[in-house]
Amino acid sequence: MKKYHYVYRTTNKVTGKFYIGAHSTNNIHDNYYGSGIQIKQAIKKYGLENFTFEILEFFETRKQAFEKEFLLVNEQFIQNSDNYNMTVGGLGSSVKTEQWKNQVSSKLKGRKFTEEHSRKKSLAQTGQKNHRYGKPNPKNPKLKGKENGMYGKHHTEETRKQISNSRKKSKVNLTEELITAYSNACKGKLWYNDGNKSRRFYENQQPSGYTRGRL
Repeated sequence: MKKYHYVYRTTNKVTGKFYIGAHSTNNIHDNYYGSGIQIKQAIKKYGLENFTFEILEFFETRKQAFEKEFLLVNEQFIQNSDNYNMTVGGLGSSVKTEQWKNQVSSKLKGRKFTEEHSRKKSLAQTGQKNHRYGKPNPKNPKLKGKENGMYGKHHTEETRKQISNSRKKSKVNLTEELITAYSNACKGKLWYNDGNKSRRFYENQQPSGYTRGRL
């Protein structure tokens, strides 16, 4: 089966920004548009129909294609804001120097996520979807369930008073600014409880199992 090796350019028809890369494939029509982080995000944002793809040059070997990419996508090239490339091409793509990190930071600076994107990102890491779900805290592996030293136990009234007095004497500096910020964060929220603990939520936004009122 014939193997194709080439350098290509993917261009955003809306913004004019483009991405240059090298690719090897058995299928010349495999709909490959690039593997860079920014080009993938741009395609997701604008839609594939708003991008053009063109092969700049074919090569006999994969090595030749990546050598050409290395010549085109150099350190000076990735500093320009008119392209989606974030690392030097070819053999240099694995080199991550401090300069490279600063360039990546510069390209990402000012990027804002929509509220819907943030919500989906949060849901994707909630409950069983979280990679830490069901696993003990590596820093405090014995804090959960029966491994916790206080599991099934309760502090005496005297101990609670001692803890309370200790916290009152803590050196936390509750400045007016901090108090105001906390007050604003709680403004408009009401107390709800699930029978075990009380928490504040905005009206009718409490999780399932919570009822109005404070324990």
